[in-house]
Amino acid sequence: MKANELMVGNLVIFSEDQTIFKVEEISTTGLAVSNENESTWIEIDQFQPIPLDEEWLKRFDWQLISNINYYFNSYFSIDIYGHVYYQNDYTGLNIYTVHQLQNLYFALTGKELTIN
Repeated sequence: MKANELMVGNLVIFSEDQTIFKVEEISTTGLAVSNENESTWIEIDQFQPIPLDEEWLKRFDWQLISNINYYFNSYFSIDIYGHVYYQNDYTGLNIYTVHQLQNLYFALTGKELTIN
């Protein structure tokens, strides 16, 4: 993972113990991160992206559209393969990690995607 892929507010996993952190500050070499238990600075190569799956989509309060298997909100939808759709048309964009979803959501809505 590279610093230019991240935004403040993104969620990442600390590789050593699989702890999930929220990014608070970004430098070229490390991240200031926090969770409910601690705030710390860790070198960026110690983190990995969180794979986007149905569990994470549910955490962000996305719903399954019956018979189509898309999760959605009022802005866009994503199928179970990571294909992104806008108004039911495939955009050509695929996302596979939680931080990619957070960044796309912010780019399209101007709002931070939060866990509900």
